[in-house]
Amino acid sequence: QAGEAVSAIIAAGLMPATIELMDREMINIVEDYLHAGFPRQAGAMLIIDVDGYPESLDIQLAQIETILKQYQPLEIKLAHSLEERDIVWRGRRSAAGAISRTSPNELLVDVSVPRSRLAETIQAINRIGQNYRFRIGFLAHAGDGNLHPNILCDFAKEGEQERALDAAAEILRFCASIGGSISGEHGVGLEKRNFMSTMYSPAEIDAMLEVKQVFDPINILNPGKIFPPAHQPASPTPGAETTLPGDYFQPADPLEAADGLRALQSAAQPTYIVGGQTHWRGDTPGGTRLSTASLNDIKKLSTDDLYITAGAGIPLFELQAALREKGFWTPLAFFHPDSTLGGAIASNFNSPLRSLYGGVRDQLLATRIVLADGRLLRFGRPLVKDVAGYNMSKLMVGSFGTLGLLAEATLKIYPLPRARVSLIASPIDLRQGLMWGYEATRYMVACAGLVLTTDQGGSTRLIYTCEGHPQDVAAEIRLVRQLLAQQGASELIETTETHASHQWEQLFVSADFVIRAAMDSGELRRLPDMIPSAGQAIVMDIANGMLALSCLPEDADGTLRSLRQAIEPDGYAIMAAGARALLSQIDTWGTPRSSHNLMQRLNLRWDPADILNRGEFISPLYPRRR
Repeated sequence: QAGEAVSAIIAAGLMPATIELMDREMINIVEDYLHAGFPRQAGAMLIIDVDGYPESLDIQLAQIETILKQYQPLEIKLAHSLEERDIVWRGRRSAAGAISRTSPNELLVDVSVPRSRLAETIQAINRIGQNYRFRIGFLAHAGDGNLHPNILCDFAKEGEQERALDAAAEILRFCASIGGSISGEHGVGLEKRNFMSTMYSPAEIDAMLEVKQVFDPINILNPGKIFPPAHQPASPTPGAETTLPGDYFQPADPLEAADGLRALQSAAQPTYIVGGQTHWRGDTPGGTRLSTASLNDIKKLSTDDLYITAGAGIPLFELQAALREKGFWTPLAFFHPDSTLGGAIASNFNSPLRSLYGGVRDQLLATRIVLADGRLLRFGRPLVKDVAGYNMSKLMVGSFGTLGLLAEATLKIYPLPRARVSLIASPIDLRQGLMWGYEATRYMVACAGLVLTTDQGGSTRLIYTCEGHPQDVAAEIRLVRQLLAQQGASELIETTETHASHQWEQLFVSADFVIRAAMDSGELRRLPDMIPSAGQAIVMDIANGMLALSCLPEDADGTLRSLRQAIEPDGYAIMAAGARALLSQIDTWGTPRSSHNLMQRLNLRWDPADILNRGEFISPLYPRRR
């Protein structure tokens, strides 16, 4: 019942700060030690914290209580003071110490499973404990699906340590078999390295080892950790006999993509991933154009576990529309009907939404990718917590199609915001707008974007967007309104018709050439002295230190250079959208960083013939070392 209640709370769009679970065994262990008033008769106990502005807390708790009552709780207690809350949390934090009074040893297991399968997992692990004659006490970060079964044992007894390890092994295998992870937060190290094969194929482990070799070619850093000592490299799989793709290649599925890329690699044929052509526009410089247009289906949408898996070629517009029908969304920005999921990930198209939700890499849970040499690999799981091996999915973020073809992606999804309101102020110029914006950052709790915009006519606006629980949104907008009025803002408009990220998206829609720059947030104060505002559209993401700037293609190189002189080496300025032909005509990426050689080495390992998006990343001005 407790596990099912957790799923119901999350599926209802309520996002508590914490949901912790303790089972009866652990409740009684803690109660014997601390006398915290925990309910000994309960089969399980949930500890739920909510946060936000004071105006929303009672409402959130009442909504959660309504859901909990559907699962027949023995009692529901509310902490009415900090002291009462501290007693509850002292009990939770004392669990490890309490176990030491009960059992000479414990074997702590750290696993993650989909939240909707938490109850099933607890029942299965209890059966494993019974089979091996062990008491098992559970602690769980239940809101994350992260579960810690504690096997109570005595290693002084003959054979008990081995039996405990056998029980733990069965737990790990079970969790992996239902789509979970062998480690949610503690890592693999030595203890779990032999279980990596329960989650990853030999080819996938090979790819992780290749990343390690880029950083550690002579294997001196923690040798033997993470990777199974008996691991044997995967045998090359020639795949189906495939005719070399012609000038245009649109695979119907990931397997066809793998076969085609294997043939293209063998022929050293330059291959350009075109996607929705929302960043690099226009014709490719010869070779094969690889389109993801047929990799556009939704594989799975889980509103219980809050994720969606879809083909990389699906337009973000369609993805968001399908989610909206269920009352959900994913916080990825798009600026064109053809903008694709794969394009957003490969270009790392972050927007002001990252203020509240994090960036593209924070939304990405898992991927299915085809390396340039034709290997089809899957990395990650649809889990909030998963630290089994390297987080290989993140390599695709900002790779601009040079490491492989993104075939599928799994993203976090969120309930549609219950409220979204923007407050708009009209400063005299960029300098005054930045001053107001920096003052407003002190209130960023429900802020989903804080931008300063200047259009080509020179009109400047500061837009502060809040979204989330209606009471939190109203409270924060009120505070920001008061603050801006104190700063001298006289005309303040509240609206639901636009928002901060919309301004970011619209700049990319309307401009032929867009520069994206990033720097320390405080450095934005210097921007009015760095760039001429006349005739340019500008959107400054104040909270995240990001800038989007439009200019004429003929002015692109000069504008990039002047920006870089002001913000490098700590910041960057790149071409974010424009004609594909410009990639070979201007300094698109700026001065290579110290990590450039590492990127080249990995690219050389996975794409030895340099076929994928050849010369487009980092820049033809800095050719790849062979």
